[in-house]
Amino acid sequence: MFATLHSPLIMVKRACPFADDMNPQVKIHVRQKEIAAGVMSDQHMKLVFDKTKDLLFLGAKKSLTTPPAESVLGSPKVNNTSLSTNSSQGSSMKQMQLTLQGHLHSSSVDQVVPLQMNVPCSKCSLWNPSDMQSCSFCDSSLCSSCAQTCSKCRDLFCASCSFDVYDLSNGYICRNCC
Repeated sequence: MFATLHSPLIMVKRACPFADDMNPQVKIHVRQKEIAAGVMSDQHMKLVFDKTKDLLFLGAKKSLTTPPAESVLGSPKVNNTSLSTNSSQGSSMKQMQLTLQGHLHSSSVDQVVPLQMNVPCSKCSLWNPSDMQSCSFCDSSLCSSCAQTCSKCRDLFCASCSFDVYDLSNGYICRNCC
C-alpha cells in the first residue's frame, strides 16, 4: 500500500474552455498603411486628393510665371531657336493645361517645341546644329537623314516611332495614325 501512495500520479490536462478557431493572442503591429486602407480610408483618400490638387495648382502657377525651359526639372539649357508644330494638319494629340480655377483647357494652336541643339542624333550619333530636329512622338533628337515623315499627318518621326508602308507609296506611317 505504501508503494501505491508514493508512486507518481499522472495528472490529466483540463480541456480548453474556448473555441478552437480563436486566434493566438500575440502582439500585432498595425502600420499606417493598414489603417489608411481600412478604417480611415475615406479621410486618407481625401488627404491624398487634396495634396495632389495642391501640387497641380502649384505647378500651374509655376508654369505661368517661369519660361518653359526652366519649368521642367533637370532640363538642359535650350537655345532660343524653336520649331512650330504642324497644327494645320490636325494632330489628334494635344497638350492640356490646368488653369488657376482648376479647369482643363487646350494649349494654344501655335504650340512651340524647342529644338535640342546640344544633343546629337539618337540613331547615328551625328551632330549638326542646323540639321537637328526632334521626333514628334518620343522627342528624341534626329538628323535629317534619320527623320522620317508620316504620310498621313506629315510630322517627323524616328525609326522607332514609325512603320514602313509596303504599298505603292512606299512611305512611313506614325504610331498616332496607324
